[in-house]
Amino acid sequence: MRPGSALLQGAAVPKIKEEITPKHLRCSYGGCPGVFRLSDGDLLIIGKVIPAELLKQIEGRIAGDEIAVKLSPEFFKALAE
Repeated sequence: MRPGSALLQGAAVPKIKEEITPKHLRCSYGGCPGVFRLSDGDLLIIGKVIPAELLKQIEGRIAGDEIAVKLSPEFFKALAE
């Protein structure tokens, strides 16, 4: 079973265990990218909505239970540290 697909089959919704967003990229008022570790081991990612023009470039790559988000490369560099 693909990660996240259990949610579509009526399984229990996982809970957020912790935020793992690098501290210097967090903001207290919302509207910032973020990464959270879930109780089922998956990650929950908050990012920017992709404009339709960019989404067309990856057409056919996103399954019905998926969504694409946009994040700065700085975010991943800081996450890997």
